[in-house]
Amino acid sequence: MGQSNKNLAKTMIHVGLTVVLGFFLFGMVSCSSDDLEDLVADVVNVDVEAQAEFELDPVTVQKSSTLSVISAVQECGEPTTLQTLINEAQADIEDQFGYSLDNVDITDITVDYVDAAYTAVWTPSSITSISCTLTINDELSIDAQVSGTSSDWSALSLTQDQINTINGYLDNLSQPLTYCLSCSDDPDSYTIDYSIRIGVTIKGNI
Repeated sequence: MGQSNKNLAKTMIHVGLTVVLGFFLFGMVSCSSDDLEDLVADVVNVDVEAQAEFELDPVTVQKSSTLSVISAVQECGEPTTLQTLINEAQADIEDQFGYSLDNVDITDITVDYVDAAYTAVWTPSSITSISCTLTINDELSIDAQVSGTSSDWSALSLTQDQINTINGYLDNLSQPLTYCLSCSDDPDSYTIDYSIRIGVTIKGNI
């Protein structure tokens, strides 16, 4: 009799577990993908990470041989914000996260590199390079010498202090982000089309 009762108890436990599992699976099937993301977020804290590349508007710096003597020529790109840049790269970031940005709490954004590319023409041809400076947010200055008539994307040399300053800009999604390029007046005339992009790592959790 005792063995019979044990077998009956085991059977009831199995039936109970099957019923519970059935309700759980039914709930999972009936949920939308957004509901499932919310369910996962309620149960477990998920860390996510993505790499992104933000290309800022290009600038064109020009000097005409008819200009009076000046120390440098400067042009600035259109101001933007980190939030705008993230929105523009949203699809790629979400693909890496595996979640919608609406469900991600971004906790940290750090710079990996700053790349530059340019095309340039100048006179006289005896000059082999033009000294230029990239300025971010009217504060951070980075050497951006132009050597040759063109350059594919290549990393600018950054000191640790410069990296720390850029990371400070990346702490605020709504802070305006601007950059300017100024070049010396050594050549008689020149036209420089200059572009930069910022590579970052974005971390967050669900």
